Formats: sequence, C-alpha cells, structure tokens
Amino acid sequence: MTRGVLAQQWWVREEGHGILGVSKPNILSTVAVLTSIYTLYAAWRQRPLKTALGTILTVVLNFWWLRHLVERYDRHVK
Repeated sequence: MTRGVLAQQWWVREEGHGILGVSKPNILSTVAVLTSIYTLYAAWRQRPLKTALGTILTVVLNFWWLRHLVERYDRHVK
C-alpha cells in the first residue's frame, strides 16, 4: 500500500495528472467512479445482485488503476 500511495502522489504532484480523465490509466479511474455511482443507485433501489456486482467491479477497476500507477512509478524510480 505504501507504493500505491507514493505512486498516486507522484502521479498527481510530479507528473501533473489528475485522478480522472480519458488518458490511460485514468480511464480506469473514471470508469470506476461511474461504476460506483451506478452501484449507489442500485443500492438505493435495493437491488442486491446489481449492488454486489457493481461493488466488485468498482474495486477491481480501482486496483487495476492503482497497479498501472505503481508500475509507472517503479519504472520512474529505477
């Protein structure tokens, strides 16, 4: 998790990128945000299966995004 936090800080501060956007890997984060909005809607409508699937997809997309950032950060540091 330390590498993940360092990679996020590097991505935003030193590289000048935001968290959301249409560039790779930010497209993953943007889709994760949209998925989490859908998941909240599904929970509000009391759709347990859609809520569970949305939650799983949101977590997977967020970890995928974080993995991309850590890989870029590791290449930058080495």
